[in-house]
Amino acid sequence: MSRYSAKVLANSLPAVGASLCLLVLSAVFSQPNWIDDFGDYLVKHHSRVLKSKNEEILQHLKSGQTENVMTFLDEPFWQNVLKGDRNYPAKRLLLSNLCSQLHKDKDYHNLRRWASEWQRLDERDIEAIAYWYYALHHSSDRHEEGLRGLIREYNRFPKHERLNLLLIAAYRENGNSQAAEALLTKRAKEIAGRISSGWELFWKIGSKQDEHKLHSRVYSISSNADGMHYIPFRLPSNVLRLRLDPPRYSSLELSDMQFEIDGIVYSLLTNDFHLNQMLHRHNSIVSTGKQDPYFEFDPRSYLQNHETFSGDMALRFRVTLSIGDDRVPLSRVR
Repeated sequence: MSRYSAKVLANSLPAVGASLCLLVLSAVFSQPNWIDDFGDYLVKHHSRVLKSKNEEILQHLKSGQTENVMTFLDEPFWQNVLKGDRNYPAKRLLLSNLCSQLHKDKDYHNLRRWASEWQRLDERDIEAIAYWYYALHHSSDRHEEGLRGLIREYNRFPKHERLNLLLIAAYRENGNSQAAEALLTKRAKEIAGRISSGWELFWKIGSKQDEHKLHSRVYSISSNADGMHYIPFRLPSNVLRLRLDPPRYSSLELSDMQFEIDGIVYSLLTNDFHLNQMLHRHNSIVSTGKQDPYFEFDPRSYLQNHETFSGDMALRFRVTLSIGDDRVPLSRVR
C-alpha cells in the first residue's frame, strides 16, 4: 500500500466510526424496542450459559469433587458477585451446596473458610452463620465458642432446619445425647404437625364423560394402634388410576404400602408405582423434600377380585420422617 493510500485510509476511519455512531443513535431513537430486545437477548443468553455452568458444577459436588467448585468460586467473576447482584442467587446456591458437602466430608478447615466468605457477603444469612459456628466448634482453639454460637442462634431462630441439624450433631459430638434427642424429638413433632394434613388424592374414572378428567381431594392422615397411617375414601368401581401426593417439600419414607377394599387388605408392590420426585428404596418409596412428590398406580387388578363393591377404600402405610441423618417413625411422635 502506498503512503497516499494509507493516509486516505487513516483519514477515512474517523468518518466511518462517526457514521456507525449515527446509525446506532438513529436505531436507538427510531427503534427503541429493538435495543430493548437486544438487551433482553444478551441477558437471557448470559443466564443460560451461567445456568448450564452452575448445573455442571453442582454435578461435581454430587460426586464429592469440592476442589473444582472451590476453584470455580475463586475465579474473579464469582469473587465480584455480591448480594443484590443478578447472579447472587446462583452464587448462594453454590455456597450452600458446597458447605453441605464439606460438612459431609468433615472438611472443617474449608467449611470455616467458605462459611466465612458467605457471611462476608450476607451477615444475616442464618444458614451461613450455622455453618460458621459448626466449623468453629470443630476448631482446636474456639470449640466452646462454636457451640455457644449454635445455641444462641437456635434460640433466636428455633425453626431453622440447618441450625437444628447442626446443633443436634454438635450436642452428640460433645457427648450430650440427652440434649440431642430432646431437640430431635421437638423437631420431629413440629414436622409431624405440618405433614399430618395436605395429602392430596387424585383419581380417574373409566366413563366417557370423565375420560380425561382428573378428580382430586385433600386429606389428613389418620393412625391406628399398630403404627400404620391411612387415608380412607369412597370411589366407584370403575376407577382407572390412583395417585397420592404427600405434602410438598416433605422429607419422608413410606413403607408397608397397602390398599384396602371393603375391609380386605392387599400389599402393594412399590416397583409397580409410577413415581414423580420420589425414589425407590428397597420396599419403600422416599420423598426428598421436593416440590411435587407423588406415586401413582393402577388399582384395577385389585378391584377385579370384588364382584360386589361398596366403594370403601383406603391407602395404608408407615411413615418415617427424614431429619438429617436421623429416621424417626411418625407413630413415635404423634
